[in-house]
Amino acid sequence: MWSTDDLDQALSCLTQAITKEPQQSLLYSLRALVHGAQGQEHEALADFEAALKYNPDNLECLVNASRPLARQTRHQDSQ
Repeated sequence: MWSTDDLDQALSCLTQAITKEPQQSLLYSLRALVHGAQGQEHEALADFEAALKYNPDNLECLVNASRPLARQTRHQDSQ
């Protein structure tokens, strides 16, 4: 699996890329996946939403966005 350092480096690279190309849906989607791998559900969902803003027809992104949302809902229901 990925190490924490690998995921941190990926986040850093993707954030830099987003700064240079802020309308690239794929970059947000990839960063969302990294956030999800780190258990950062809110950040993942925010990035999936940004990706969908720039490419609302991206079905794969929409499906991926449902995962952190479902985990958040289950967590809220258990409290």
